[in-house]
This record gives sequence, C-alpha cells and structure tokens, in this order.
Amino acid sequence: WNSYRDYAIWIFIYATGVRVSELINISPSDIQEEQWVRINSGKGSKDRIVPIAQQAIKAIEEYREVCPLDTSKNLFINYMGKALSRTSVFKITKKHDGIYPHMLRHSYATHMYNNGMDLMVLSQLLGHSNIETTEIYLHVNNKQLAECIKEHHPINKLSHLIIGNNQ
Repeated sequence: WNSYRDYAIWIFIYATGVRVSELINISPSDIQEEQWVRINSGKGSKDRIVPIAQQAIKAIEEYREVCPLDTSKNLFINYMGKALSRTSVFKITKKHDGIYPHMLRHSYATHMYNNGMDLMVLSQLLGHSNIETTEIYLHVNNKQLAECIKEHHPINKLSHLIIGNNQ
C-alpha cells in the first residue's frame, strides 16, 4: 500500500500545487465533489479551494482501497496510521528520481502558466498573497518569449514602414 500512497502523494502535489505543510494536513473530507480540494490554513493562515485533476482523485481512491489503516482523519498516513511528517514526504518524493515536493509544486506552476493560465489565477491557486512570489516560480521558454513579442509588440503592427527607404 505504501507504493500506492507514494504515487498518490506525488500526483496530488503535481495536480494541485499544494505545499508539503498543506498536504500533510489534508483529510478525505477536504476533497469536495471529487473536483475541488479545500486547503485549510495554508501559509499565512489563508484557506483556499483548488481544483484537482481526475488522475489524482483516482490515485487517492486506489491508495485508500489498498491501505489497511484508517485514512478518515488524515489522508496521507505512515505505517502506524499517523499523519505523515514533512520529512517523510520529502523522503517519499526524493526516492523517486530525486524529486522534491517543492519541485512538483514549481512544475505545477510553470506548466499551468506555460499552458495559458492567467498569472493572477495561478497566484490564487498557489496561495500567494503577492504576485511577485508567483513570478519566481515561472520559467518562460524562448519560444514563448518570441511569440509574445511577435503578437504583442506594436512595431509588428507597423507593416507600412519600410526600413532603409529614404523617401
């Protein structure tokens, strides 16, 4: 059951962008209508609701089906049925290709932004109070930069200009 739990943790972080401190406090009742997760008292004591991908829901269901311990209070538990610690989550994710939980959160933010998510919406989903914090997470690739310049720079709308014509 541990491998099911580990996969559920990995996909849950990537699917929701939650912090480790938020993950370890998730209870099954925080998952609402199989499409939303309530994050209680995230960083700065701010509650929020974030959407969750169906793949993450499925992984959680499979984990709970095979887990011999009670997951009704804390969703992600250790072998004694207690809530996982931050350290445990780091060890769990690190043993899979050396990936740390924050790397999954960072990838969530970057991939969502690169696929067209509005920066303000992304900032809210991540629980950031300052949009500048969200910008730190983002990796904009060169192709995107070139497309943005081509689409948004006003000089590209000046097709009547002929460079080098002295008339």
